[in-house]
Amino acid sequence: VDSIDLNGSDTWFSLEATKLGVPAPTITAALEARFLSNMKEERVDASSILGAPEGADTPSVMKDQISEDLQGAIYSAWTCVVAEGLSIFVAAAEVGQWEVNLVECLRLWNLPASFLNSDMLDKMYSALTESQGNMQHVLLLPSISAQLQATHMSWRRIVTLCFASAIPCPCLGASLTYYDSYRSKILPSGLIRAQRDFFGGYGYNRFNEEGWYTSCWVQEHTDGLKRATKKLEKGSNDEPKKKKKRKTK
Repeated sequence: VDSIDLNGSDTWFSLEATKLGVPAPTITAALEARFLSNMKEERVDASSILGAPEGADTPSVMKDQISEDLQGAIYSAWTCVVAEGLSIFVAAAEVGQWEVNLVECLRLWNLPASFLNSDMLDKMYSALTESQGNMQHVLLLPSISAQLQATHMSWRRIVTLCFASAIPCPCLGASLTYYDSYRSKILPSGLIRAQRDFFGGYGYNRFNEEGWYTSCWVQEHTDGLKRATKKLEKGSNDEPKKKKKRKTK
């Protein structure tokens, strides 16, 4: 059966991340995948209407390469899930002013009886212990970043293959976007400001010059600016007359 009941922990994590302003795209993607899985009847109808690549349009692959790449991709995505979860936990601790020992938390979460018990948490526990609990972000711990450096190309190949083959990979794709966004010195978020300036004239700032700018993106904007300028000029010309009239009174 390809539908999954909702899990309270996924919902809680996603809600808390939103409240705290902490990015958790992989966790949220897992939650949304559950939502979509429960839309079974709609998905069946959509499958006969919405197109997908077939035959020669799908990429050719080597099975051995896929098997190896999948291991690297799942490892990398799971690393991001833990990193997102810890970031939420750290942010909540700061807001609640909790005195939290992350090293001890990881040790407890990775006990044999815990459903979180894994080699991944064991590696993170070791990495965090070596750093003596001091970290800016889990992904920046030397041993963790080195492992991601070794597996990120496998991760990219699997996500690319899934997209090209029309195979949903919500968590693999979201985690890779999280990784690339976090490691990017400059993000394409300026496009959002450009769009806001286009439809509302909200303005934007620039990397190469100080100040706040707005642009005439289309002819309608240029015409609107001319009308607004004329209106202002007319108002400034009328102002002295009004003042003179007040004085004579």
